[in-house]
Amino acid sequence: MTEPTPETTQPAEPEPEHEATAADDGEIDTEPELPDLPVEPARVQHPALDGDLQGEIEHRTPEPTDEGMFTKMFSVGAIGIADDHPWHLANAGGVIQEAVQRGLHPKGDVVLVATEEHDNGPRSRWTDLTYQVPVVPAIVDHDPGSTITQHDIAEAAADRRQAEQAPAVTGEHGPELTVPAGGTVEPPAKED
Repeated sequence: MTEPTPETTQPAEPEPEHEATAADDGEIDTEPELPDLPVEPARVQHPALDGDLQGEIEHRTPEPTDEGMFTKMFSVGAIGIADDHPWHLANAGGVIQEAVQRGLHPKGDVVLVATEEHDNGPRSRWTDLTYQVPVVPAIVDHDPGSTITQHDIAEAAADRRQAEQAPAVTGEHGPELTVPAGGTVEPPAKED
């Protein structure tokens, strides 16, 4: 029986991930060939840098939009949706989130601008809800601290719920006072 030699016991060399080619000078080139990708300057990627704010907004908005607005449509599986339905608040948060993710800073209230009901029989009913919010491209926003966030939407919802739960008081001390849920309000002091 013959003993194994070092040549027969060494593992095979791993195959390269790319194909080696012979260069003109006879050396093996092991660098992969990469395609030539066009490099766009920042001004081409961001028309707002050249003053075209609307071009930047339109490039980043999923729906056709009005001047300075981010537009987003949601389809919900119901018809006859009331203006104060909780879906609107959730959708407003979604509009804000998507605008920020697309490089736009929301600067105002999210507004429901259109509803379109579709009733194609009992198993095919839905409503398209279209919302808009004024935006500024993030790349040219000189006041990013004024950007509306999802946190702002959640705070507004909490304030709204608290206001709806608080009883309204009217009387001799003013037209209407809002009492915090479970709390009391002292009448204002009379001046002598």
